[in-house]
This record gives sequence, structure tokens and C-alpha cells, in this order.
Amino acid sequence: MARTILPNWKDVAAIVGLALVWCLLALLVNPVGDFPLNDDWAYAKAVQSILDKGDLQLTDWAPASQIAQVLWGSLFCLPAGFSFTALRFSTLVLAWVGAASTYALGRELGAGPLLALLGALLLTANPIYVDLAFTFMTDVPFYAFCTPAIWLFVRGIRTGANRSIVLGTLLAGAAVLTRQFALALPLAFAAGYLVKHGLRVGSLLKAALPAIVVVTCLAFYQGWLAATGRLPQTYSEQAGELVRMLLSAEGLGRSVRSLAQAALYVGLFLVPWLMVATAGRWRQLAGRQKWFAAGAGGVFAAAMVAIAAAGRTSLRDALIPQIFGGVLYDCGAGFPILKDTFTLWLPHIPTAPVGLWLAITALAAVGAGLMVFVAVSHSRGERWRVAFAWVGIALYFVLIAPRTASYDRYLLYFFPLVMIFALAPPPRAVPNSLFAIALVLILGYGAFAAASAHDYLAWNRVRWQVLRTAMAEGRLSPDNTDGGFEFNGWYLYDSKYRAQPGKSWWWVDRDEFVFAFGPIDGYALYERHRVERWMPVGVQEVFILRRSGR
Repeated sequence: MARTILPNWKDVAAIVGLALVWCLLALLVNPVGDFPLNDDWAYAKAVQSILDKGDLQLTDWAPASQIAQVLWGSLFCLPAGFSFTALRFSTLVLAWVGAASTYALGRELGAGPLLALLGALLLTANPIYVDLAFTFMTDVPFYAFCTPAIWLFVRGIRTGANRSIVLGTLLAGAAVLTRQFALALPLAFAAGYLVKHGLRVGSLLKAALPAIVVVTCLAFYQGWLAATGRLPQTYSEQAGELVRMLLSAEGLGRSVRSLAQAALYVGLFLVPWLMVATAGRWRQLAGRQKWFAAGAGGVFAAAMVAIAAAGRTSLRDALIPQIFGGVLYDCGAGFPILKDTFTLWLPHIPTAPVGLWLAITALAAVGAGLMVFVAVSHSRGERWRVAFAWVGIALYFVLIAPRTASYDRYLLYFFPLVMIFALAPPPRAVPNSLFAIALVLILGYGAFAAASAHDYLAWNRVRWQVLRTAMAEGRLSPDNTDGGFEFNGWYLYDSKYRAQPGKSWWWVDRDEFVFAFGPIDGYALYERHRVERWMPVGVQEVFILRRSGR
């Protein structure tokens, strides 16, 4: 089976097709808008410092290494100057790179063009991936550097080609200079290479070289930041959290819970593709191995559901997306970080029927079970690939464990590594009916993703337009307004700020005015505006509220 991208015309068509999908998605969602989303204002400030002052200045808010992403975003701002729209387009380009490299990895692992394309399309339909593709967050750039690095490392181990290993090392370096978590990649390469080529002196040196290069690169970068006074105060906080977690029983217990939550989310991410990729595996297994693999998958899925749901007070809280924090929420992606929805937790945003999330959580459990099924039923001849995947998964999970329960977006990285398990070996034949079921599920994911991203940008576009208009007219200012996390972060961020009782935890001076999705006690209506929503379809009203008595 072909394992290269070019010159196979089917592979070229798949890559071009993925580009067209992203162009269509961009047109549907509309990425235009000069405003920050989520944490990306912190990374945008670094870009702005380069463009305006020719000097890199990182905020203390963002602990990621981020420099590779910041330089990439700066290139897109050069033609017309700094803007969040330009930064958003820089991420959209990398989102296509991530999808294309997912396809390339599938082909390298022995999947046919249709199965590899199905995996790449599933990524492009992932609501978390799509939401983040329309921001300047680090997640999509991180994925776009990690996945081609994995592809090239796997190819380099299989063929022994030095060029692939060198290019993989360069991309792993770009990944670690976006997020430090990419340190797991060269160590995964070392494990896979040694299992494939044996414990000889030459093999040991070649296996260790990418890790030495990547670690040295990160160390020099961190040293430069520290020596020049640029090192953010929060830069090493995750390392401290990791140490505290590993040294406490409470931390270890939290890690087990995080593992269960992560397994369900990654299972949901991949279940349509896993259904197809594992087709035929059952018939290829011997009797005892067959039942062991199926039993292990079933027990694991049940255990993950039980652990994730433990201690929850209601059925809704025990289901996806309530069991995790981050991008995905009850009726969309990109949770509104506003005073009413995120500080007071007022019920001002739509919710989906609990039955829908019950079905989705069940689907996630099936995906978690399939992951274990493929992990324990791999081909003996593919042990080096399995070693690569296990080490890459285990090390990365340890690195993110302190924050796993807060950031569902961190789990995108597992996508390509689970593919390695599922394609060891690749399926020989897949029933067309399974492809059809997978495609229907992917279309459902994609519809949710497109509608969520559209609504996320639509209400933010209205928020920033009305607040900036009021500022220009002198009716309010950042100093007297709680415009939400991104608004106040962009205008008022201060590393020395301490939250004040009765106010949102972000940087609020005086909250005489508040942007909100609904009424708040002690505030009267000042302005109301309309937002066209796709999910649910209709018009939503958003408000500027003013403290009563003024």
C-alpha cells in the first residue's frame, strides 16, 4: 500500500480537497473581526510588541513558550499591520496544515486514501479544533507542528531516512517553542527508534539526537528570556503544579479522574474513524486474544464513565460536556467568559436536551473502548510504532495532568497518536456501510462545529462593535466597564491585579457598566442589541447594563 503523498493523484486531490473544506468553512463562519477571543489577546500582545517596537515582550498571563506561533502570526500582519483578523487567518492556514499532515500520517501508517481522508475530515469537523482555528490560541499551531513531526518521525524510523528525522526534529522544535509539552515528541521517537533498530551504540546516538536538539533549543530560549528580563512570571508554574500533584495523594486521585475524562473526550473525537479503522480487526484475532481485547475495551469504557461521573449531583453534570472544562460547553464551543455567565453563573445561554448529551456520552464511551481494543490487539510486527505511541501519550499526559480537567483543548494532541494504534495493522477491507455511518457522524460533528464557531464570532463581533462605539462617544471606558474577560484583558491586564469581592475575577476597575447575555441584579438596561444565531436558530439579545441608581 502506498505510503507517500506524491505523486499519487488521489493524495493530491485529498490535500486540495481539505484546503477547499477550510475555505468553505471560513466563508460560512466569517473570520473577520478585529477582536481577541479567549486567551489569544495575551499572544497577540507579543505580536504587537514585535511589530510596533521590534522587540519581543511576553505577558505574564500566558505560560506557553509561544515564540514560534508569535513569529508566524507576525508574518501575516506585515502586509497591512497588526489586526486580530490577520492573526486569525494565520491560524486558519495552520489548521489546514494540521489536517493535511493528519492525512499524510494516515497514509504513512498504511491507510488507504479514503480512510486517511476520513481521519483528516474528522479533525476538520471537531468542534474544539474548528473553534480554536478561528482564534490566535496556541492549540492549533501546536497541533500543526506536532502532527507533521510525528509523521516524519514515524517515516524516519520505518525507512531510516535521515532527512525525515531532521525535518521531524525541526518541526518538534517549532512545537516545543509553541508549547513546552512537545518535549514528549522526541522522547517518543527515541523509544520507537530503539525498539525498531535495537540497543546498539549507533542506534542510541541516533535515537537521542532529536531529544538533545529540542531540549537544547528550549533551554537556550528560556535562558535568553531569563537573561533579558523577558521570562513571564507564570512560565514555570505548570512544572511546579506537576511536582505538587505527583507528591500528593489528592493530586494522584485527580489525575485518575482526569484520565477518565480525557479518555471519554478523545473517544468522542475519534469514534467515527475508529469504527472504520478497526473494522476487520475482530476477524483477524485468535480466540482468546479476541475476547481479551473486547473485554478490556468494555471494562475500560465502563470504568471511565464511572470515574468521570463520580460525585456528580445530577445526570447532566455527569455527562459530556459538563465533566470537563474548556472550549466545548452545553450548546456550543467557545464559552462566553462574561460576568453573568462565568462569574455569577446565571442561566443566560441556551442548553441542549439532556438526552442528546446522554447519547453523545455513550458514543464517547464506545470510542474509549475502541481505543483500548486497538491498543491491546495490535500486530506484533508493529511494536516500534506502538512504543512510539505509548511513550508519546504517557509523557504528554503527565505533562498536562495538572491542568487536564480545565482544558479540553489540550486533548487534540492525542488524535494522531491514537491513529498509530488503530492502524497497527491497517484494515484490509472495510464495509461501505461503516464508511457511510462514519460520514454521517462526521457531518453531524461538522454542522455543530460550524454553527458553534459562527455564533462565537457573531456575538463577539457585536460585543466589540457596541463597546467600541460607546467608548468612541465617551459614554463608557475600560476603566468603568466589565466587558468580559477578553475586553478587560486586552485593555487592563495587570499581573499585580487581585480580584475584588463582588466583581469578576479578571481585571475590573469599576463595573458601572457590564456587557451581559441577560439581566443582573443591581443593574438596569442601558443598551440592547441583536445577534443572529445558528444554534439554536434565531435571534439572541445581548445587553449593556448600567449599575442602578445612576
